[in-house]
Order: sequence, then structure tokens, then C-alpha cells
Amino acid sequence: MFRSILSFAVIALFAGFAVAQDPSAALQSAQHSYEAYLGFSGDQAKASDAADTFLNYFAEARGRAGSEVVTEALKKKDRFADLLREENGADEKFAGRAKDISLKTAAEMVARASEDKKIAGRADTWTLKGNIYGGIADRLSEPGVDPEVFSQFTREKDAEITAMESLQRALKDASGSEKNAALKAIFDLQPILGKLGTRYFETKQFQKAGRNFELLFEAHDILTKERVTSFLKDKNNNSLAQYYRARIQIANGNAGEGRKTLDKLFKEGYPEAGVYQELYVMVAKEKGREAAYPYLEKGRKILPEDSSLLILEINHMQLLGKSESTVDSLKAAIEKEPKNASLRASLGSAYDKLFLKEANGGDRKKAGEYFDLAVDFYKQAIGIEPGNYSALFGLGAIYFNNAAVVAQDLTQYQNNPDPEMTKKFDAKLREVYSQFDQALPYLQKAEAINPNEPKTLNALMQVYDRKGEPGLAGEFRRRLAKVQSGGTNEKSYFNR
Repeated sequence: MFRSILSFAVIALFAGFAVAQDPSAALQSAQHSYEAYLGFSGDQAKASDAADTFLNYFAEARGRAGSEVVTEALKKKDRFADLLREENGADEKFAGRAKDISLKTAAEMVARASEDKKIAGRADTWTLKGNIYGGIADRLSEPGVDPEVFSQFTREKDAEITAMESLQRALKDASGSEKNAALKAIFDLQPILGKLGTRYFETKQFQKAGRNFELLFEAHDILTKERVTSFLKDKNNNSLAQYYRARIQIANGNAGEGRKTLDKLFKEGYPEAGVYQELYVMVAKEKGREAAYPYLEKGRKILPEDSSLLILEINHMQLLGKSESTVDSLKAAIEKEPKNASLRASLGSAYDKLFLKEANGGDRKKAGEYFDLAVDFYKQAIGIEPGNYSALFGLGAIYFNNAAVVAQDLTQYQNNPDPEMTKKFDAKLREVYSQFDQALPYLQKAEAINPNEPKTLNALMQVYDRKGEPGLAGEFRRRLAKVQSGGTNEKSYFNR
């Protein structure tokens, strides 16, 4: 009952605001509405004050026409703050609606007041407008807020732009307390500019993101020049803003400027993984991975627990063929992310490479140890994620490659009339075919996931060819040729 009464009161309040004709009254209405927004955005005490502001001004504006509603609501206003704080979806929506109505009314009233030249020439009018539009921008940065709610105020310019322009206009003629109020409003706007700039960056609106961060630094320059506190005076805030500015510059095609900023953050040892990732990638493209590694290495020292840098280091080692180094890094990564199937598949791949290295070097015992480890980690990956292509193909490929290793022993038994040698030859040959048989189910599942991966098609072709199944070998020979000539296989052979 209370919520419906208060909702009615709020709506009626703004109907009362809307009839304000006097510019001074309109400006006062804008101020009241903005203060109400601040109350609804604050803690319990501020929310209670917001109820006072709404209801008392409503009584003043509407007079006796709504006295019964107002009297009833005022009696229960002490429940208002509790109502807002209850973890109830409807109440949260009500609080959000109250904030939206407050800001919309404030924006409408300050626009009406500004039609008067005298009021439009006052610095405090522009400061109020800046605060109101800063509030709209802040509200739009919140998840789930429909931009259409404020569309009438943001069609020509984004709210944060109107806010910044209004505050700069306020500073032109302001002095004393009015100037301090404008500077305080610019300080309050800074984190909103950064928050929205980050949101734009994350949604790939790079032009808007760049504009917001440039405004953030412009605000910093204004405040610094006036010798007042800036949001960017804090080193962490400044470095984070510089980091996003650099990434946005790179995204907007200005890699040179972005690189300069990242280099500065690199020298400072700024603890953000993206600094070291970006520089590694940029230098790797220019000079190769070996030249880029010092950037990654420093990042790993500064952020030893960061999984993204650890995985990048693993990829670096794998691409350079440094399987031994990769193994230790992957073990560390798996400790951090035990349910990550890709890491286990990668560790299987690292042991796979070591298996081939030892097998080709003639150390069969060591090769066998690595073979068992590779198979184990591939199977662990499939246990976590049955459709993990890398693990499925890796497992099929290692059985296939092991068949080739075992087949090397056949030469010492073939063409020997000794019955014992013939038995050993037959036993080794069965072992070879056993490896092919173990490879097939995994290669078939890999092909079902990706019917256009050449290495899978080639492995299947070779397995069927060696098993003496020319029909299937021919099928995968045709499929492989189609992919290699630029075509695609519309359907998987094993998932038709």
C-alpha cells in the first residue's frame, strides 16, 4: 500500500513541477529534483532525506488538492528507506525509477530555466546542468538501464559530453564559491567519464572511448591548473587511465602513441597484465618472439599469479619448441585452474613433443614415459571436456605416431626364416595395428567436430591406408584435397 501511495506521490510531484512557469521556480525545481536523485542514490539516511524533499515539495507545489495523499505518505515516510533497501526486485525497480524520474525532471526544469537570459548567464545554472547530465551519464553506465529512458536528452550529444561542456561554460564566469562548486562537479564527473570510456572500449566503440578518456585527461588538466584535487592525482587511477588510453589509441589506429604510453607503464612496472601482453604482441610482430620475450618475462615477475600471462608464456615456449620449459609452466597453470581442459590438453601436447624427440633420438624408455604422460593428460582433458578437439586429435595422433615407432622394430624380424623371428614379427605387427585401432576412435571424433581440419583428414587417410581399407582411405584423400584446394566439406563423415 505504501509503495503505491508513494509512487502516486512521486508522479504527482513531477506533474506539479511541470507546471512551473517562473524561471527561478523552474531552476529551484531542477535543484530539488537533482537533490532527490542524490538521495535515492545514497545510503539509508540520504534516501529518507530524498523522501522528505519529494513529499514536502509536493505538498508545497500541489497544496490542498493532494493533501490526503501527502498526509498519508508523510506518516509512512520513515518506512521509505527500508523499502528501498529490501532485496526485492520490485523495490529495486522502484528505486531506479525514482532516480530516473528525478534526473529527467531536473533536466527538463534546468532547460526551462535556461530560456531566461539572466538565469542562463549564471555560473550556478551551468554547474547544476553539468551535475544533472553527469547524473544521467552515471545512470546510463549502470547495468540494465534502458538508454531510451533518457533519449530526449542524449539525441544530439552523449550525456557526459553535455555535462563537461556545461561545467566548462560555468568556469568562464565563475568565481569564489561558484567556481569551487564547478571544479567539484568536474572532479565528480571524472570517474563517470572513465567508467563510460571503459564500457565503450569493452563494447568496441573505440571512437567514443577515446573521446571520453581525452575528456578525462582534459578535466585533470583543468583541475591541476586550478590547484585542486583531481581523480587522476591518485597514481593507480592515473596509470589505469593511461593504460586504457593506450589500448584505445592502438584500437583507433594510433599504435605509435599507444606504444609510447605502454612503454612508460612498462618502465614503471605497472601491475596490469595487458601492458605486457600488448607490448609482447607488438614487438613479436616487429622483431620476432625472442625479442619480445623480455616484455613477457617482466610481466611474469611482476604478476606471477596472473593466468593470462602464464598461458601466453606457455604458448611462447611451445611455438619456440621449448617443451621442457612448457611443462613446468603448464603444471603451474593447472594448479591455478584445475578444471581447465585446454591446459591439460596443452600439457599432453608438451609431453607428446618430448615423446617424439626421445623416440627419434633412440631413447625408447624415456620416450615410453613421455608417451604415457601425454596419453594421461589428453584423457584428463577429455574427461573434463569430452568435445575438446585438441585433446581428441592429440590422442589419436600420438597412437598413430607410436605405431610408426613400433613399426621400426619390424625390420629386424622380417625376411628371417627362423620361426621365432616370424612370431616376433607377427607380434610386433599386431602391436602396430593395435595402435592404429586405438587412434581411430579419437580421430573420428575430432573429424566429427571439425571436418575441414587438414591434419585430421590426413591422419585418417593414412590410418585407413595402412589398415588396408582403400575405400575409406580414398574418401579422406578426396576430402583432404577439397580442403587444400580452398573448398569445404559441408558435413562430417562421422557425424552425418
